[in-house]
Amino acid sequence: MGVKKTSGAAAGAVGVISYKVEGLKFRVAICYSIPYDCSLYENYFKFQIMHENLPTDKALFEDMYSNYNRLTNGTIARARAGYAAWNNGFHMSGAMGTAGKCELKLTLAPRR
Repeated sequence: MGVKKTSGAAAGAVGVISYKVEGLKFRVAICYSIPYDCSLYENYFKFQIMHENLPTDKALFEDMYSNYNRLTNGTIARARAGYAAWNNGFHMSGAMGTAGKCELKLTLAPRR
């Protein structure tokens, strides 16, 4: 997944998306933030396995972006550090670029 903010825009880019995992009763939700000023703030992301019926909406975005952990759990990962954890029997890992135009690479693998 590639995310970027519009060049020259006086705002950053944030969002949440989710993907249904075929054959399983869950979705993978991904929240990301790319700040306006990368010299003051860092890119970060959070991704979680969640129930398939939990809607991808403003409530989910606010929960993940603000790290409330009411709808999801886990921690926010800074782009430089990356993220790796086990969740619902799956190994989840991810890394994100540090520039205004960056890639977010995620891996989800079942426990063997």
